Amino acid sequence: MKRQKFKYGAMSAVFTLLVVGAFIMVNLLGDLLTDRFYLKLDMTREKLYEMSDETKQVLRGLNEQLTITVLANESAMETPPTQTLRPFLLSLRELLEKYGLFAGGHVTVQYADPVVNAALVAKYNENENLTPYSVIVSGDRRYKAIPFNDLGTAMTQRNQQTGYVENETVSMETEQALTSAILFVTADTLPRVVFLEGHKEQDAPELQALLTKANYTCDTVNLKTAELPADTALLVVNAPTVDFGAEETAKLDGYLQGGGYALVFVSYELPELPVLERYLSEWGIDIEKKLILDAQGGAQPYYVTPKIMPHESTTGLDNAPLAMLMMGNPFITDWIDGHKDARTVVPLLQTAESSYAKALTVLSEQTDLEKGADDEGGPFSMALLSEQVDYDDKGQQRKSGIFISSGALASAVLDRPDVLNNRFMSSLLSYLYPITKTVVIQPKEYDILSKTLDASVAGAAPLWLLMLIVVMPLAIVLIGFDTWRRRRRL
Repeated sequence: MKRQKFKYGAMSAVFTLLVVGAFIMVNLLGDLLTDRFYLKLDMTREKLYEMSDETKQVLRGLNEQLTITVLANESAMETPPTQTLRPFLLSLRELLEKYGLFAGGHVTVQYADPVVNAALVAKYNENENLTPYSVIVSGDRRYKAIPFNDLGTAMTQRNQQTGYVENETVSMETEQALTSAILFVTADTLPRVVFLEGHKEQDAPELQALLTKANYTCDTVNLKTAELPADTALLVVNAPTVDFGAEETAKLDGYLQGGGYALVFVSYELPELPVLERYLSEWGIDIEKKLILDAQGGAQPYYVTPKIMPHESTTGLDNAPLAMLMMGNPFITDWIDGHKDARTVVPLLQTAESSYAKALTVLSEQTDLEKGADDEGGPFSMALLSEQVDYDDKGQQRKSGIFISSGALASAVLDRPDVLNNRFMSSLLSYLYPITKTVVIQPKEYDILSKTLDASVAGAAPLWLLMLIVVMPLAIVLIGFDTWRRRRRL
């Protein structure tokens, strides 16, 4: 009997040792997997911790060492001075962890207290406004310092009658800033976008900001007095109100015939520009001075949401959850013919059948926006791409062309994270100048005053680690205890 008890006791001891050993191995395995893979699930409604495919592609293509430095103690990321910052900093920390993992060892993330490491801050703060929580991305070629204010913006909505804050929304642009900085510090050269001036063109600060974030350099050139730089990647003609001259048109044509692309935006203030309009007609493009409206806009019919048409430049956008938004009283842009000589014209944005067009007079006199009996019914093209394909001296295929759209596409709507305009422009830029490394990533928003986001669990539930470290060892212990209990009765 004693021998039998000793036998079962020894077996229980061995089994207990096996359970403890398995528990230790599972924990070690969990630590190993955590170091190599991101085993967390984003449970937030806003998907604050998801990384875009564009960023993953950039990180996997790295072949040099980079360092991302956050000017803060890592512990300070969990204990910010205000509750408003807590979800933002938690998201930043989680995102940086992903950058390190997806880069395959090419990105090192470090945290540095700006007070203790004053010399480090001074090194990068010569021309930057760096504050705590700012980020510095450095590589062998150059560095880029990202002020904390560039990682996101806060928008407050107040009740007009009481003045009380009704809601406060944070727009997170962290991934855009970080990925653009990585592309900036690793690029051999940066592509140049030239904005034409001299025709009383409208300013386009939102478009320039988007291009700068995407690592283009932006310059201005007056074709009356200067030539286009030889390294011009893209040309922008933004809502001119003074016509082009013959010499300027010749320079524009020479650039396009050499394989360049131009972005042309038109505005409701567009007067008669016979020289420019005649040149556009040679590319199969006609501009009709009519105002597009949409009955589905409800009380604001000048809010038009065109459909994105299938094309190589819009791949992946047709099933996007957001919609395009065109505002600012756009013109109809239409093609004279789908094919003109060696040029092909395709619509990229097209309105719904509920849209209609009014003959445009003076804007201040345009008071009746409802559809009338004489108004033309949709659909209409609101953005066109005219391209030609030819061959250079070496027989290599070469594309060039003109993209034309309402000036609303280059306006403040580009800053809105709840519409698809910036992603549309990003996709278009990648198509027009594909050899450059640029990226535009949709910002993420969360409401501070709403109860939809619990910052204490915002980081991500490590479900796989929970299974490996807690559930499986506990199951093994329970099975062992049940086995011991049954055998004890023998």
